[in-house]
Amino acid sequence: MDKQKRDFTNSFLGTNYSEITLCNWLNFICKHAEELELVEGIKTKTEYDRATLTSLGSRVLGFIEMDLHLKRERTQYRYNYDSTKIKRMVEKYRFP
Repeated sequence: MDKQKRDFTNSFLGTNYSEITLCNWLNFICKHAEELELVEGIKTKTEYDRATLTSLGSRVLGFIEMDLHLKRERTQYRYNYDSTKIKRMVEKYRFP
């Protein structure tokens, strides 16, 4: 794994893993994704193999993306509700 890919992966994961740790972790993830039939491994003549999403993998990815979107929306809604409406309610119903 070259330095650029290692740096990108560590940045994406928010870690500072060594090259061997990253390679072992990525191989572990890929093997289990293949066992669950989420991806299909494709052997290539280059240094790196490829993986493509299966139809099941695509659906799972869509579900995960939807879940993350809903969590962001809930967080945003709570923030907006807390910061604006609660202040107005407190001022409106404040006892003298």
